[in-house]
Amino acid sequence: LKPSVIEKLSPQIIALLDKATIQQLSSDIISQLDTSMIQSLDTKLINELDNKVLNKMEAEILSKLPLSRIATLDVDAIQRLPIDIISEMPGHVIEQMSREIIERMPLCKLEQMPNHILSNLTVNMLDHMSMKDMRHLNSKFLCKLPTVVLNELPPSVLRKLPANKLKLLDIATLEQLDVFIIEKLPSSLVEQLDNRLIERLSPEIIETLSISTI
Repeated sequence: LKPSVIEKLSPQIIALLDKATIQQLSSDIISQLDTSMIQSLDTKLINELDNKVLNKMEAEILSKLPLSRIATLDVDAIQRLPIDIISEMPGHVIEQMSREIIERMPLCKLEQMPNHILSNLTVNMLDHMSMKDMRHLNSKFLCKLPTVVLNELPPSVLRKLPANKLKLLDIATLEQLDVFIIEKLPSSLVEQLDNRLIERLSPEIIETLSISTI
């Protein structure tokens, strides 16, 4: 029968036909079929289906679609995909993902995120970052991260922070920094450090401390 005739049949009957026959039908008709049946069709045909249909598809099927098409799907559908595909999405799409997924993004994507997203990240983001990535973190990006994350970074990275951000770090974190970094801190903060560390500071810095500390 001609496709125009077959399309008048019920979805239940159409589902019984050969795959080759079904693929000749319009996307509107195909979208009415059972999800498992749709997923057996060619990717090129699936790509033409409405988003309402695609959003219900398994991640394995959606992964085969062009990235530009995937980017138009609902957030919940995109979040089911492998992380390497999600990381290829435009920045405005990634911004809509859950915090757990954003924290797994490569540094090049994190650097595109707005302040309100970066300020809500947790130390989990560091679990997905190599030492090489950490060494490439610049001062501008670091200043957007919450203190709880900064406290977990190595001293070699923290030295890039300006004094106004350094003073927000935990005392235990500050005590790991080089002397020349510590000497930039306010006297009130220096006085809270371990005496053995204070004794390593230059006489000019020590003289600015309170008598009780000295």
